[in-house]
Amino acid sequence: MIKRIITEKILAELGGEKMIIIKGGRHVGKTELILHLEKVLKDRGDTTIFINAEQRRHESMLRDPKLFVRWLREQYSLQESKKVFLFIDDVHFIKDPAEFLKEIDLATGKAVQIIGTASVTSALVSLSTTPEGYEKKIVFSLRHLSLREYLQALSDFSYTEHLPIGDSGAQQEFYDKHKEDLKEHFKDFVYWGGYPDVAEEPNPTKKYSILGDVIHRYIEKDISSFLRLENVDAYIQLMEILAHESGNLLNHHELSTRLNIHKKTFGKYLDVISNTFTF
Repeated sequence: MIKRIITEKILAELGGEKMIIIKGGRHVGKTELILHLEKVLKDRGDTTIFINAEQRRHESMLRDPKLFVRWLREQYSLQESKKVFLFIDDVHFIKDPAEFLKEIDLATGKAVQIIGTASVTSALVSLSTTPEGYEKKIVFSLRHLSLREYLQALSDFSYTEHLPIGDSGAQQEFYDKHKEDLKEHFKDFVYWGGYPDVAEEPNPTKKYSILGDVIHRYIEKDISSFLRLENVDAYIQLMEILAHESGNLLNHHELSTRLNIHKKTFGKYLDVISNTFTF
């Protein structure tokens, strides 16, 4: 697993009273991260539960939060003195995930800490917009690998230096020492992007295959099955247009006419693109 900078911040919150939500797009490493967190907890002797909400075998137990809490109490001796860590991957596949997580959190109190991941942020919006509010959560954003993470994972150099801002002499010395290595890895980083699986794969053909799978799963799982958009072709065309027009101003009326969709549908598709971390 590639070490992520955010890991230490999340580890510092484990054992606290707030649920932890890790949001980010598909294939950015959310599952690998929480599996690592679970291993850390297991190694120190803590009780953990890992559930993937996308898998059918977990579907029935995730339909009703009250039944789920009953299952927790039957299977585990819940007590505040020995916290149970509940990992739920892809919580957006649960019906009304925000309410589900909230009810579990309120029912179990300090005995259970929830750590969830989500690829669709709109599914969790009610955690912060309910009338009474809900502050018992910490949200972390996990994105593609940063250049620093990319270098630390793939370079023979550690790149742990902290250069003072404004110290041009130190910056020049750093660049002179690492110039060739930086050029090589920066070129690959810009060309292939920061998906961890792609970064770790040395074979270019397999890199293309992984990227194709990312696109396929996004269209098949998130867009077609989960979000059930009525005009997938128009949505894909919109993504292509946005990719080519990155950094430019957009004319919503012109684009909705070009795609032959209503302006409200166009606005909805833009929200989906934002909430699924596509751009």
